[in-house]
Amino acid sequence: ASLDHAGGQGSSAYSQRELWAPSRVPEVNSREVPKWMEADDIAAVVAGFGTAAALAVGAGCDGVEINAGQHSLVRQFLSGLTNQRGDEWGHDRLLFARQVISAVRATAGTGIVGLRLSCDELAPWAGITPQMAVDIAAALGEDLDYLVVTRGSIFSAEKTRPDFHEPTGFNIDVCREVRGALPTTPVFLQGSVVDWGQAEWALGDGVCDAVEMTRAQIADPDLVSKLSADAAHTIRPCIRCNQTCQVRDARSPVVTCVGEPTSGRETEDPDWYAHTARARNVLVVGGGIAGLEAARVAAVRGHRV
Repeated sequence: ASLDHAGGQGSSAYSQRELWAPSRVPEVNSREVPKWMEADDIAAVVAGFGTAAALAVGAGCDGVEINAGQHSLVRQFLSGLTNQRGDEWGHDRLLFARQVISAVRATAGTGIVGLRLSCDELAPWAGITPQMAVDIAAALGEDLDYLVVTRGSIFSAEKTRPDFHEPTGFNIDVCREVRGALPTTPVFLQGSVVDWGQAEWALGDGVCDAVEMTRAQIADPDLVSKLSADAAHTIRPCIRCNQTCQVRDARSPVVTCVGEPTSGRETEDPDWYAHTARARNVLVVGGGIAGLEAARVAAVRGHRV
């Protein structure tokens, strides 16, 4: 389960409460000026992370992942872009992250505790840089079971889930650097890794210990089983179009795929590809996208196409 607090990102329109942040830096989109978090506010949020971890593990989750990526209060405390405090929380920008990790550890029991860390905010004048990320990872890594390398912040949101205009595996270089600083903590590569061949190369070349392939598995939920069965040639590729897999409204978080329309709808009809009890001869007139998909589904279900 992912644990997060958006901090100074978002809007008070939904909650009718002020935004909380390390410093009074206006939100990029809503332009709201957040509340400067006082000591009691910080303590309440840290305790909240601990409570959330206990609830997640108690509900049966194997562990939790603390978000210090693009949309997170933890990252805001780590970054000079958003943490301009003159007290202990600003003098030691890692203090908040340390306390959150400690609180989660204390309540997660034997559950896994990971961290999703923005290792480059793409704002070198004040934000987290790859060089800083190596130091941050080294300082926090001993208390983690794994670390996911991400890139971007609210000031560069297009880098958090880029489309086909960006190269695949764009976090490879920074991931390799971070992994070098964490010899005993598994480091995960994230960032437009949609091709299994690139994932295999990254693992073999020492870039990372594991690879996150979210969109690739939305495009083909059977990706792992096909690889295990030596059927990689049948994997439906992710084209990184971001048309239906990117949640645009938190009130309706439907995630699906233009190439695999059954993704995200598994609970509506779990037997999308159920084998038919009576095979028929099927003629599909037309070889466009709809015709090809109709032919494929009919064949998968056992019909003679």
